[in-house]
Amino acid sequence: MSNPNRIENIRDFTLERNLDAVALKFQEELVTYGDLELMSRHMSTWFTAMELKGEPVAFMMPNSFDLMTTYLACFKAGAIAMPLSRRLGPEELRNILIESGAKCLIIELEKLSLLEEIDIKRTSVQTVYVNGVVPREGYNNFYTLLGPTGQYEVTNVSENDPAVIFYTLGANGEFNGVVHSYSSMAAIFESTSEALEDVTEKDRILVLDPQINISGFLETFTGLNYGATIYLHEGYKVEETIPALVNERPTLMITHVGVYEKLLDSGMTKKDTFASLRGIYTGGKSISFELQKKFYDHSGQIIKLGYGMTEAIWLTINKELSAEGASSIGKAIPGVNVRIIGADGKNVSVGEVGEICVAGQMVTSGYWNNDQLTSEKLQHGWFITGDIGYMEPNGNIVIVRN
Repeated sequence: MSNPNRIENIRDFTLERNLDAVALKFQEELVTYGDLELMSRHMSTWFTAMELKGEPVAFMMPNSFDLMTTYLACFKAGAIAMPLSRRLGPEELRNILIESGAKCLIIELEKLSLLEEIDIKRTSVQTVYVNGVVPREGYNNFYTLLGPTGQYEVTNVSENDPAVIFYTLGANGEFNGVVHSYSSMAAIFESTSEALEDVTEKDRILVLDPQINISGFLETFTGLNYGATIYLHEGYKVEETIPALVNERPTLMITHVGVYEKLLDSGMTKKDTFASLRGIYTGGKSISFELQKKFYDHSGQIIKLGYGMTEAIWLTINKELSAEGASSIGKAIPGVNVRIIGADGKNVSVGEVGEICVAGQMVTSGYWNNDQLTSEKLQHGWFITGDIGYMEPNGNIVIVRN
C-alpha cells in the first residue's frame, strides 16, 4: 500500500519550509526553497507533456542548481531520474542509453562531444537538451525547461514505483542500474540523518561529492528534506574548500577520506578551521588508526565512518577512535538488520568470517532490466553485499575483504 506522506516528503518537501529560506549556495548564487519548488514545477510540466511518467530521464551534469531542479522535476512528474557519471566514455554512455531505454537526455555542453562519437539514433533517446549556451542545430536548450509549458499537475505515484536509477560498475565489469523506489529513497534519507545524529534546519552541510553519485545525492537531499542549507562545491579544491570551512561555517561535512588527508597535507588548516563542524564523516570499509590519530590531534575531532553502497546506505556507523585491532565499520543503524553467513547460507558464529548480508527499507528494489542479477543479490528479503567480514562480541562489524 502506498505511503503518500513519504512520497510527498520526497517531491514537495520545499512546501514545508520557509520559501524564502536559502536551500542551496553554489559559488555566489543563493537558491531558496521557493526557487527549487517553482523551477522544478516548471520543468515537470515539460516531462509530463513528453509523457515521461515511469520513463528514465538521463542526465549528465556537474553539481549545480540545475541538477537539483532536474532531480525534483523527475520526482514531481513521476519520471525516473537517471544521473550519469561525467567520467563515462562514449561507448559506455551508448550502452547505458540503449540498455535503460531512456527517451530523454540532458547533457552539459562540455560533454556534448560524447554524442558526436555515438549514433544517438541507435538508442531510444528522442530528445536531447544541452545545459550550457544555446546549442547547435538538432539539440534543445536546457533553459527552456525552466519556463512552464503548461499548468502544473500532481502526478500520482506509489511508494514502490522506481524513483531513481544509479548506474554503477559491477563486479562483472559491466554497468548495472541500481533502482531505488520512493520508499527506499525516503529510507536512505532517514538512515543518513540517523547516522549524522539528526539533521535539522539549523545544519549547514558542505557538499563536495558529485550529486550524480549516491554520495552527493544523499548528502544534498537528506539535508534538504530536513530543512538544512547546502553549501555546494564541485569537488575538492584547496583554494575553495578551506575558505568555505572558515567562512561558511558548515556544521556537517561528508566526503571521501582522501579529502581529509589532503586538508591535513595542505599545511593550511588549524584546529579553528574545523571549529564549526559538529560532525565529520566519510564512507568506506575502514580508516587507518594513524590517519584518525593525526586528524584528531590536528582538529580535536574524529572522522566518523559509515558503511553502505549504492544498493543500500547508510547501514552502520563507527563514531569511536580505537587503536585496538582492525578498523571496525561500527554497529548497525536503527532499522538495519545485518547477518553474516557461511558458504551453506546459514549464520556464522560471532568472530567467524562470512559474507555480510543486510536488510532494511533503504535496500534497493533491484536492478533495472536485470532480473537475473536482482535474484542473485536479493534473496528472501536480504541483500547479499559481497563483502566478507565478521562480527565482534560487542556488535561491531569488521570487513576483511570486499
